[in-house]
Amino acid sequence: MGSQSTSLLAATGRSGRLASCVAAAVVGLVSVAVCPVLMSHDLSGWGVGLFVSGALVLVVSVVYGLKRIACPQCKMPWLQYALSEKGVGEWLSWLTTFTECPQCRYSVEDAANSSQGHS
Repeated sequence: MGSQSTSLLAATGRSGRLASCVAAAVVGLVSVAVCPVLMSHDLSGWGVGLFVSGALVLVVSVVYGLKRIACPQCKMPWLQYALSEKGVGEWLSWLTTFTECPQCRYSVEDAANSSQGHS
């Protein structure tokens, strides 16, 4: 039963999606934060362009993560659940360690069996 040490997020490949969403959100946030510097150096066109593109990347990555970090079986959005149902200090820990979908009970073992069936 070594698969119990793996979170369901990792067992289903959703941890990669989460990492990509976080990376994109950070890039968007940094882009938005740099805009005032560009604008203060009389580069308003670049500043506005960077702000718009950074804000778009930030919003899309957050919305994508909230909708697509989900159970492969019942489609319950796990990130959205963690953020809304767990405490401020608990949601990330829960998201990276849970082993069973709170809605349909899809488990790490189910994910392992499913991936073996596709090999």
